[in-house]
Formats: sequence, structure tokens, C-alpha cells
Amino acid sequence: MVNGICFWLASLVTPGFAVHGFWAFIVGPIVLSIVSTALNNFFVGRALKPQAKEIEG
Repeated sequence: MVNGICFWLASLVTPGFAVHGFWAFIVGPIVLSIVSTALNNFFVGRALKPQAKEIEG
């Protein structure tokens, strides 16, 4: 519900962005959360993989 309110507030200050209706209020933030989680898992997973380093001696 907090994300829905944030969507609504963003629509007030962003030209061209609007939240129309109850379902947009509910589904929009859910889609945003799913996409955000997927991208976060993708990029964090890549950043935490150890890199093989050659030791020169």
C-alpha cells in the first residue's frame, strides 16, 4: 500500500505519468517490486562472484 501511495504521489509531480483507477494503484507497485527484485538479484549476484586473479611472482 505504501508503494501505491508513492506511485500516486509521483503521478502528482511527474508530467505524463498518471495512476488511473484502483487496479493501477494495486498492480503498478507489484510489478515495480517484482522487476526491482529481479534486477537487484541479477546485478548483486554478478557483483559478489569472486574474480580469478593471477598471482605474479
